[in-house]
Amino acid sequence: MGRVDNWPRWSNNIASDEWGETEMAVTREPEFGTVRMREGYDLDDVDDYVDLVIDALEGKGSKVVTPEQIERYEFRVVRMKLSYVMEDVDRWLDAAAGELRAKLRAQRDAHREAPTR
Repeated sequence: MGRVDNWPRWSNNIASDEWGETEMAVTREPEFGTVRMREGYDLDDVDDYVDLVIDALEGKGSKVVTPEQIERYEFRVVRMKLSYVMEDVDRWLDAAAGELRAKLRAQRDAHREAPTR
């Protein structure tokens, strides 16, 4: 069966934390559907920003990215040019913002619970 061009090709993996709560682990190698004859997000804009978000999720990089910045980020929309399916990118970014928010919350909670000397 052939692949439909606008079918999302990224996935999230489900994992459990030490308390047995389910959390989503956003794929670090997203593959978004593409379009050419309708509106989509500019490929280079998305690729650059996704790299920045992945660095934030992995605690790497020199730029700080917050979940709120991820949720508000706007890509250049293009037409008649190969581009990413906007819904695919938006869904991945929503999941990434949620994962980053959970990581930051866990770090904050661990810091609060750490015994002081």
